[in-house]
Amino acid sequence: FAAQAHRRVAQRRRSPGARDRDGQSPGRPRRQRYPRREQGPVPELVDTHVHLDHPRLRPCLAEVLSLARQMGVGKMINVGHDLESSLAGIDLADENDCIWAAIGVHPHSAATLDQAALDQLAALAPRSKVVAIGEIGLDYHYDYSPRSQQKEAFRAQLRLAADLGLPVIIHQR
Repeated sequence: FAAQAHRRVAQRRRSPGARDRDGQSPGRPRRQRYPRREQGPVPELVDTHVHLDHPRLRPCLAEVLSLARQMGVGKMINVGHDLESSLAGIDLADENDCIWAAIGVHPHSAATLDQAALDQLAALAPRSKVVAIGEIGLDYHYDYSPRSQQKEAFRAQLRLAADLGLPVIIHQR
């Protein structure tokens, strides 16, 4: 009986995925254990993509911000998806110390990005709480805007960001 048990244990050790009592695969060097680090305060988190300007959040925005703070989120970037949401994001940022704004036109709305809209984005960009151009990019899943217009809007907003020295927030699907 002991010989059978020994063979079973040896076979398990040789089988793929077998682990010893420390969670290591047999035959591999043991993982070095480092002393546990003293647990300090949790670093402040930054949520780099929020849409707090959404109409459903207006009635409970204070509660959402309070919950975010409780969960360690100290800063948020409200990302615009068209001119209206970009303006709303700037207003939110001006009203709340923990919110910054990204301004831009999402690929779904690319057909609305003309020279006047680009000029308006350029005029908004120097505001103190505007930190990026976005949400920009390409989205061929739904094709709400023609692909040629999406490409041109993407290029134009990339040029705008480069001219202004701002980072971009790119939509990807």
